[in-house]
Amino acid sequence: MKSKKKRLLFSGMGYREVQRSNSSRRKRLSKKEKAWLKEQGYKNVG
Repeated sequence: MKSKKKRLLFSGMGYREVQRSNSSRRKRLSKKEKAWLKEQGYKNVG
């Protein structure tokens, strides 16, 4: 029997694709901007 679980999408991307996108975008930030994200509690959880 096939799984009926629907694949969740965010902006047309699957979970791993979103994580990859977040990682690559975060690499482009300055050190100051990365520090601010860390202070605010933002994480690329996964």
